[in-house]
Order: sequence, then structure tokens, then C-alpha cells
Amino acid sequence: MGGQVVEPPSLKRLLALGITGGLVPCPDGILLILAAAYLQVVAFGIMLLVSFSLGLATTLVTIGVLVVRGSKLITGRLKKPARFFRWASMASATVITLIGCGMAYAAIRFLAAR
Repeated sequence: MGGQVVEPPSLKRLLALGITGGLVPCPDGILLILAAAYLQVVAFGIMLLVSFSLGLATTLVTIGVLVVRGSKLITGRLKKPARFFRWASMASATVITLIGCGMAYAAIRFLAAR
């Protein structure tokens, strides 16, 4: 990416991301609606699904806005922002990997104890 200027996403794009992310059916939403149908409370299940989707859309938009605003703030204060973002992405990947390894270890211990 030498010399290439990357423009941050606009608020319209972030809203579109949130709305589409909230509309895409996820396994949890499908399970929720199937459980509601099985329990014969379909209207309640639909209400829960709409709430779930709105919450997901709101979360996606909020995180997107925070990332865009935060990156502008960090870029303005750092002398070499590219170096910071490279290290930040490696650090976050390392943390996620360690959490995953910890969860796998706990699951193996749990299964071994059974």
C-alpha cells in the first residue's frame, strides 16, 4: 500500500453495513424462530428476532463509527500511524488466538473429566 490513500467509510456506508448485517439471518436467529414455532409463540419469537436484528445492526454501526473516529484521532497524534496499526492488528490477533487456545484447553479438560 505504498503511497495509497485509503478513505475512511462514510456514515452512509456504515449504516448500510449495520442494516445488512442485521438483516442477514444468523444461526441464532433461525434457532430462535424455530423454538418459538415449536412452543407456539410465533409472534413473541418474531418480536425477539426483530429486537435481536436491531441490536446487531446498532452494534455494527456503533463499532464502525468508533473505529473510523478512533483511527482519525490516533492518526492525527502519531508520527508513524502505519506502524501502530500493524502492531495493533498483530496484538489483537495474538489475544484472540490465546483466548481460543484457552477455551480449547478448558474444553479438553472438561471432556477428559467426564
